[in-house]
Amino acid sequence: TTEIYTLSLHDALPISIGPNVNVSAWKSFAIQLFSRPVLIATGPTDTVRLVEDSATTISFSVQNFVGSSLSVKFAPVDTSLISSHSWMLVPDANGKVSITLQGKSYAYGGPITTIATLSDSLDAANLIVPVTIAARNHPPSFGGAPNVVVTASATTKSFPGWVDSISAGPYNEVSQKVSFQVQVVDGASLFATTPLVDASGALSFAGKSTSSGLAHIQVRAMDDDSVDPGNRSSVWKTASIYFNQAPTLALPTHTLSTWENQIAPVGTAVVYDLETSSAHLSLSWTVSDSTILPHDSVYVSSSGNTNRNVAMHPIMHRWGSAKVIFTVTDSLAATAVDSLVLTVQPLNRAPKLSLNVPAFLYSYKASATLGSISWDSISTTQTGRLEVQWQNLSDTQYLSLAVSGNGVVTATSKLDTAVSVSLKIRAHDSAGTAAGGVDTSAWSSLTVRIVDTRSEE
Repeated sequence: TTEIYTLSLHDALPISIGPNVNVSAWKSFAIQLFSRPVLIATGPTDTVRLVEDSATTISFSVQNFVGSSLSVKFAPVDTSLISSHSWMLVPDANGKVSITLQGKSYAYGGPITTIATLSDSLDAANLIVPVTIAARNHPPSFGGAPNVVVTASATTKSFPGWVDSISAGPYNEVSQKVSFQVQVVDGASLFATTPLVDASGALSFAGKSTSSGLAHIQVRAMDDDSVDPGNRSSVWKTASIYFNQAPTLALPTHTLSTWENQIAPVGTAVVYDLETSSAHLSLSWTVSDSTILPHDSVYVSSSGNTNRNVAMHPIMHRWGSAKVIFTVTDSLAATAVDSLVLTVQPLNRAPKLSLNVPAFLYSYKASATLGSISWDSISTTQTGRLEVQWQNLSDTQYLSLAVSGNGVVTATSKLDTAVSVSLKIRAHDSAGTAAGGVDTSAWSSLTVRIVDTRSEE
């Protein structure tokens, strides 16, 4: 529409002063009025949800836009979680503009009231946009997972604490549960059961008795966060598992008997390993009773060869049984064990003859104790006998000697006469002379005086 107006001006001086006039002439002018629509803006109808340290895009639609660009100002009431920002944008053909909101690290909460102001060259529109920022899920982490060497067998192996330092994330994620995924990279044929890692970090698997070689596995941690599932897993970590065949050990015998202080050849012990050369197989042993067989009295020759010659030398004055356990160890600490029992017999020692000198007898058929024979206490079944050398063979008519079961030596006169009998005697025991034993004492000389009882009447 067009409207016509007239205008005159008045000043402040009164018209009564002189010939002055305080009103101007009238002047006419026209005003044209035009109508146009104002800027209309619409935005998100629901709360905008972000994740900390992550970005999201929101869109606005405008109508009746005037100008070359649209100013968009985003002003949160609380800038501790998300910052203020401004954009200069050009709406598309449908009047749509989009902005990207970026959450801060380790900042979450809400809802936060934010004011979005959209302005063109003539108008401005304000919108209230609530924003909620959820905590970003941090991937779990762990340590450990070292390489493993096992002796091949079909038995399930378990390695507690193989994975350590398990963490679900920062303090706000401690309630999350962490599990582990395991993949076999290569060497799958070496396993009878697939490797697993439980929530405590224990690795378990079963190989085969024939397994030999290297396998590689990779493991990663997973948490159970449902808000930000894209960050639920850690990076993969690779480890190796080596299956080592245990060595073998075979002794030629498992029982052996010898005498004290006598070397006892055991024979050839055979050691073997599939992966380790014989030169790198070590053979060690333990002895159950080192008072019979000291450790250093076990001799092993030809060290470094498959065939090892073994001998044993028990010490003097000790006898009984000792178990010797041999262990062969390969370069990866796998072992095999074999054993034998060594029985050591005592050597016979010379009996001891103790005499009472000088000796007196009263005839006729009187008896007196001349002494005794003693032998090693190791035997309770030995018996003794005497060997006699008479100075005069005719003296046998006057005197007889005897040994009791407990070794007492007695002399008995045969005639009722006075005489002195000189002789030498030595003792014999019944244990024999095997392996250098001695069963005879040294000679002892004595004189037995027989008193004629008739001369004393």
